[in-house]
Amino acid sequence: MGEDAREDPADAAAAPPNPEATAAPSGSAVPSGSDATAEQPGLERVKFFSDGVFAIAITLLVLSLGLPKGTTQSNLAHGLNAIWSEYGAFAFTFLLIGLRWLTHLVQFRHIRSYDYMLLALNLGLLLVVVFLPFASKVLADYPNSRAACILYGASMAVAGIMSTVLWRHACRTPSIIDPDLDAYMQKNFLLRWLTLPVFFTIAIVIAAFVPNLWWARGVAFATPLVQIGFALRSWHKGYHNF
Repeated sequence: MGEDAREDPADAAAAPPNPEATAAPSGSAVPSGSDATAEQPGLERVKFFSDGVFAIAITLLVLSLGLPKGTTQSNLAHGLNAIWSEYGAFAFTFLLIGLRWLTHLVQFRHIRSYDYMLLALNLGLLLVVVFLPFASKVLADYPNSRAACILYGASMAVAGIMSTVLWRHACRTPSIIDPDLDAYMQKNFLLRWLTLPVFFTIAIVIAAFVPNLWWARGVAFATPLVQIGFALRSWHKGYHNF
C-alpha cells in the first residue's frame, strides 16, 4: 500500500498545473497593462469625436483670412501687406488650438474610463473650441478694439478652465485616471494647463484698464512659453510622457 500511495516524479511533472494553486493571492497588485488599466468601451468614440471637432475648428481659422475689398493685380502686394492683423490672429489661434488639442491628447492618454461628468466637461470644452475661430476673426477685423481683445481673451480663458476642470475631475476619480500616473505628473499637468486661464484672465484685466493693448498681448504671448517651461521641468526630472 505504501508503494501505491507514493507519487511517481514523472507523473507529477506531466500533470497540468492547478489553476487554484497558481492564482494570485487576493488583493495582490495587478501588473501594468492588464484589464485593470484597460480602456472602458466607448472611450475611443469620445477621442475620435473630439479630434474631429478640433480638426474642423482649426481648419475654419483660414476663413478669417481675406484680401481687402477692391484688391486687384496691380495693388495685390499692398493688399497682402494690409492684412497683417489677420495673419497674426490666424497664426496665434492656430498655435493655441493646437496646444488645446495636444493637451486633450495627453489627458486622454491617461484617462481609462469616463462618467457623465467627464462627458459633459469634454463637450463644454469642444463648445468653446468651435467658438474660437469666430473670436479670432473678430480680433483680426478689429485688432485695436478693446472689446475684441477681451472677447478673444475670455474665449481662451474659458477653454483653459474647461480643460483644467476636466483634468481635475479625472484625477479626483480613481476609476477614471490611469493608476500608473504618479502624483507629481498629475500636479505638473494641472499647473501646465492652469497657465492658460490664469494668464489670459490677467490679459483681460490689462486690456480692460491699460490703454496700450500690447501689454495684454505680451501676457497672452507668454502663455505657451510658460507651458513649455513646465513640460521641460518634468522632462528634466526624468518624466518623458509630455
